[in-house]
Amino acid sequence: MFKKKRNEQPRHDESPLLETRDNTTKNTSEDISVDLSDLEHFPTMHGESMKTRLEIGVNDVVRSMGSIISYTKSSAIIVMAVPCREILELLVNIAYMHKQCKFFVLSRWSNADIGGTITKAKVLGNVQFRQFRGKSEYWAATRDAEEMVLAPDNQDRDSIVGVHSIDAGFVALYNQFIGPMFQANSQPL
Repeated sequence: MFKKKRNEQPRHDESPLLETRDNTTKNTSEDISVDLSDLEHFPTMHGESMKTRLEIGVNDVVRSMGSIISYTKSSAIIVMAVPCREILELLVNIAYMHKQCKFFVLSRWSNADIGGTITKAKVLGNVQFRQFRGKSEYWAATRDAEEMVLAPDNQDRDSIVGVHSIDAGFVALYNQFIGPMFQANSQPL
């Protein structure tokens, strides 16, 4: 009903880097399992494009982050409260297909997370990982200074409320203030 897809939908299964799963990367967020195979871009309503919408629950927030990764043209910053395997796998595939794009990924990584998928992504050269110095309390993403999503983490992940926007004001606010704040509170992995 609200889906509007681009004519050219990216294929997420073309990367030879993810042909086999390894057991060295542990998903530390077992309660987060999101299907990212059919991502939508910003929907239209009554013939007009919405510029800002609320995402309710971690699954919707993560799907919005997946959409942002899929439609990146030059660069994206991805912030995860906990590492999400689906986001990492999608990121590796998109980074492999679009080597001109740069991705910066921030989270609170454990030694188990720094396994196969992250190692594979680092080999590509266009993905940089950063470790939060303290607790990671947000889900966020921005791409190409055109789109952003921001949501505070919560114990009850079904009650998370995020803002997903293509409004120039929201995106400028995120890029000028919030993005640099995340960068300052993290270090390269």
